[in-house]
Amino acid sequence: MDPVLQDIYSTIIPSAPFIIAAYALLWAALLIYVIISVRSLKKSEAQLAVLEETVASLKAQRAAAPTAEGAVSAQQAASEKAAEAAAPKIAE
Repeated sequence: MDPVLQDIYSTIIPSAPFIIAAYALLWAALLIYVIISVRSLKKSEAQLAVLEETVASLKAQRAAAPTAEGAVSAQQAASEKAAEAAAPKIAE
């Protein structure tokens, strides 16, 4: 073997386990990040579906039973409270 290559390989080969470990750690961190992101996305989609259902029911109630000017029925107030409870609280 060429002495130059032998010198290069003798420098690189002892550090190979550290390089492999670094790449493995990087891939593991990336995999964990993707899993957490997917779980968060699914949770957000579920919350959005609940919110859409609540909004649709509110619109249906308002269209079915119009009230007098400025008056809000107890049923609409309860529906609005349910919509507020279903909506996630955004931290300021």
